[in-house]
Amino acid sequence: MPDKSPEKIGLWSKENITKLVETYRFPLLYFITSIIGNLTDAEDVVEDTFARMLFKKPRLKNEAAVKTYLFTSAKNSAMDYLRKTRRKRKQESELSHFTEKEIGFIEEKICQTETQRELTAALHTLSTETREILYLQYFESLTPREIAKVTGRSIKQIYNITARAKKILAEKLQKEDITYEN
Repeated sequence: MPDKSPEKIGLWSKENITKLVETYRFPLLYFITSIIGNLTDAEDVVEDTFARMLFKKPRLKNEAAVKTYLFTSAKNSAMDYLRKTRRKRKQESELSHFTEKEIGFIEEKICQTETQRELTAALHTLSTETREILYLQYFESLTPREIAKVTGRSIKQIYNITARAKKILAEKLQKEDITYEN
């Protein structure tokens, strides 16, 4: 069986780097925006994540490892950004909220139908951590084990958080007369 490790398939070739950026830029941008709450700063974090990856050129075995590396690195960068921001703005006790323009941009890219918009609104009523977990599971198709690595939670916690979130979303969507499929 041929070796398909990133080193053997040229992960760091110009074409593959371009493909990585095209594939993961918007998912990472949405993920980091949900953490930081600011699209402009999220773009900076995502760019820094790609730059750091290209500089370090970590040994990654397959595409799943690349994806996990990117999301973990981006989340860590976002947390660093939040710590720095909190030090600069001690008087602010809450994260900044999305501007109307940022919300419109994200919803336009992510939500194409009315049902998806309602689901997105319901998701925003959940905690940031719960949204992250659901996003990674349903939009990025990460396994509970991969999500546990990215979030620093146990696999059991991932299952529990997901189950509670589904129940809450089902109740909210039922109030909006939207059919919920598990």
